[in-house]
Amino acid sequence: MQKLWSWLDNLRAIVDTVRAEELERQPDAVRTRYEPYAESYFVIEAVKQVEDKLIRELKAGRSVTGYISADYGYGKTATAVYLWKRCLDNEIVAIPPFLFRQLKDIMQATKGWLAYQLSHARPDLLPQLEGAYRNYTERSVDELAEEIASKQGIPKNKALAIVREYLAQRRDLTTPDSLLSFLSEATELAVQAGFKGLVVFADESQEFLRTEEAGAHEAIQTLSELVKGIRGMANKPLGLILGMPVYPTEAAIEEQAGDIMHRMRERGTALRLQDAYGREFPKALWAHLCQSFGDEEATRAVEERTLEALGQICERKDLSNGPRTVINVFKRIAQHYQKNQRPYTPIDLMDDYLQGHIVFEGREAKLTSALHRLLELPAVKGNPPRQQAVKLLAAFPRGVDERKAGELYSVIEDLADKERWLGEHITQLAEGYALVALQEHAEARPVFDEIIRDFRRKWHQVWDEKRKRQLAAVGFFREILPMLFPKRVQGQYFNFGGHKDPDHDAYGVAYLMLEGCFERLSSRFPDRKVCVSVSIDPDALTRFQPPDNDIDLDFRFF
Repeated sequence: MQKLWSWLDNLRAIVDTVRAEELERQPDAVRTRYEPYAESYFVIEAVKQVEDKLIRELKAGRSVTGYISADYGYGKTATAVYLWKRCLDNEIVAIPPFLFRQLKDIMQATKGWLAYQLSHARPDLLPQLEGAYRNYTERSVDELAEEIASKQGIPKNKALAIVREYLAQRRDLTTPDSLLSFLSEATELAVQAGFKGLVVFADESQEFLRTEEAGAHEAIQTLSELVKGIRGMANKPLGLILGMPVYPTEAAIEEQAGDIMHRMRERGTALRLQDAYGREFPKALWAHLCQSFGDEEATRAVEERTLEALGQICERKDLSNGPRTVINVFKRIAQHYQKNQRPYTPIDLMDDYLQGHIVFEGREAKLTSALHRLLELPAVKGNPPRQQAVKLLAAFPRGVDERKAGELYSVIEDLADKERWLGEHITQLAEGYALVALQEHAEARPVFDEIIRDFRRKWHQVWDEKRKRQLAAVGFFREILPMLFPKRVQGQYFNFGGHKDPDHDAYGVAYLMLEGCFERLSSRFPDRKVCVSVSIDPDALTRFQPPDNDIDLDFRFF
């Protein structure tokens, strides 16, 4: 168990991406830095599918391009590191994830890491690699000089002087053509050395594209040439996997060069990470860690409902930073258990949010702001059980039921009913009570919740079961039916006419005849004649006959 705690204490939620020059100068240090992340990486199915497809394509001798996109916190670099290590394990020269700021970074990173691999496998091929690198670096300079000389009508030697001045200013002169040619030769050298292929993991592509700057369109076109060029080498085991944020980078490429996004998706090697993590991820990851590092005691360090709450939170991009938040919570679980020797609860989770031990980075802190506001309300302030009930509600944005709430369920009901919070601060969802403020599209006062709240108050005051059913039938007609079939007002050509007090048949079934449609008349929303009936007697409802045979829809509610 101590091994798990040590691993969590030492784990950094952020994987720092190396620079291209580090792959050239200190490849052993890069490998030492990255490998622990690859070994402890928890593989979800979506990542496994990309892994299998990428390795299969390269081993079959085919070129492949793809990308990993996600917002902050979803583990783009960690996923790239895992894929890098899996490619290495499958005898593929995989260039570790590096900062992609310029085209020359790809050339330098590839040359540096391939040299490292060849030094162990085929050192006799190193001179060829160095020669190719010098050749295509010089070719880029020569190509640009010829272009300047042609456009400006000046001698080539003068154009070369201008280009070398750019080099002195550390500007990137690498062209897509020279980079593609170098990658082609590098792949051939890798295959000659006995490897199955070569794949480049270029991370933080937003640094290259700089979508907010004036030259972004040109950069996207350059990237398009690179992707199409690699795809054009159909029978060469060369791969390029880009790492990028969804916004603004993926969105900008999609808008300006959607064809290359399609090319990278169609082979099954594109992955949108933030769409891949579901509610079961925290529970599955904790079980994986306990099995890998811990023992039976480690499973008792956190309540199962806490992992359920974390699942509800981490699937929401406006409440968490995805897997990064999950890892931060896991570190708190370890620290909490070592200090208190009791399981970590949903209340502990909310306390850590309030105390700043868990921080939601990058956007408005909706969860903590809602908690601070509600905990200061008169009905809650100074009342510990109600404070805990509010924290529990905040821990389950999709809803908390009686099983999850335990003894606090009656306190939540009191807040909903006695304090009239239902409809204002509390809502009822399919999974239980939840806070209005934490809903993705929260209404200030959900109308349906207010109807339910008022009905519940009347319901609990009646003891006779038959009277309860009658109360429900009347409430349905007065409150719910107008919401299902909105009343038509004067001058409207849509909604429904015929609303009045219900008629009753010989068996006591209450009914209404309505006519209309939900939107302006069209072939999609034709005018309909509707009969809606309600009864507390199922036999009577079965025998009920609408007074008009010419109806389109017959709804019966028991």
